[in-house]
Amino acid sequence: MSSYPKEVPRFERRFFAAANTSAGFKSDYPLCFGEGSGIERLYVIKGGPGTGKSHLMRRIGRSAEALGYLVTYYYCSSDPASLDGVRMEANGKPCIGVLDGTAPHVWEPLQPGVKEELVNLGEFWNSRRLREHSREIKDLSREKSRYYHMAYGYLHACGEVTAIVDTLVAPCVLDKKLTSLAGRLLKSQPSGICFSETPAHRACIGMTGRQSFDTYEKMAEAAGGEVLEIDECYGLGYELTSRLYRTSREKRLRIYVSRHPIHSHKIDGLYYPDTGLCFSVCQHDPSAPLRRRILLQRYLNKPLFKSIRGEVRHGIKLAEEMTEGACRALRSAGTAHFALEDLYASSMDFNAKEKHDAALCERIFGE
Repeated sequence: MSSYPKEVPRFERRFFAAANTSAGFKSDYPLCFGEGSGIERLYVIKGGPGTGKSHLMRRIGRSAEALGYLVTYYYCSSDPASLDGVRMEANGKPCIGVLDGTAPHVWEPLQPGVKEELVNLGEFWNSRRLREHSREIKDLSREKSRYYHMAYGYLHACGEVTAIVDTLVAPCVLDKKLTSLAGRLLKSQPSGICFSETPAHRACIGMTGRQSFDTYEKMAEAAGGEVLEIDECYGLGYELTSRLYRTSREKRLRIYVSRHPIHSHKIDGLYYPDTGLCFSVCQHDPSAPLRRRILLQRYLNKPLFKSIRGEVRHGIKLAEEMTEGACRALRSAGTAHFALEDLYASSMDFNAKEKHDAALCERIFGE
């Protein structure tokens, strides 16, 4: 994982560490919080929807910021208004993590009481009141699960269609020229001692549609680095980032890696913390800030591509339709989820929980 930088940025470091992908739910929380992550103390929060897990993590993160920690916020890929984890680093102090340990990223302690500590917010709900709504809770949970199943069906179909498109385009890619481009783009990066990769994803598809963060760009600008936008063209943008990733391994560089929210084998962003260089795969947006753009159409064998262009465009259109279907299903799942949150929240003693949260913050940073 990345080491603590010399200066704390004046913006919130926001990422995703999980995704609803074409292969199902994918979580990188073991890499962010588990063995080898540098986390020395980990607080695992348990509790139902609407019990204030995200609010507690936010409070802990803000307390850490006030004490000079570098704080990284990991947002929920299904509900980006909520947090799923927080990582706090400071020179000379233990690296601390806090995460939501409930489904779908269930976390069971491996070193309970030594490294991990369980925080149970269920002690603040009124079980009798919840049991009065047991039928409603059961029905909403079933409805939420049904729509998630539908969403993953659409996402799987999107993955299958995209794989066909990639197979069609592959023979048209001017491989040597694209590999050479990756080498030139990283030529100025001094070789390191050991390659390291930090998963830090920029985008998600969830219950509120498609969401993305611009943290990579902000980190690059704060470090005085450069933001290079890769213009996505028939999958060539991801072909280039795969070569940039490979070259980074060869040069033993430290990198942050963002994976595509649906196709997790594709890289949609790279950040180099030692130099502030950032690569971002994106569609053309005339309203976006003017930055150096890397155009890739000349890295296609145009005569060969012309013969398959119709099929490729048809496949891209189908994949987009499947993505929209997944978004619709996830929004419906969200309706059930937010109703569940309301039921649990109405059964919580938040006054008692607030006192608990304040005491926990004091204990975390007083130890």
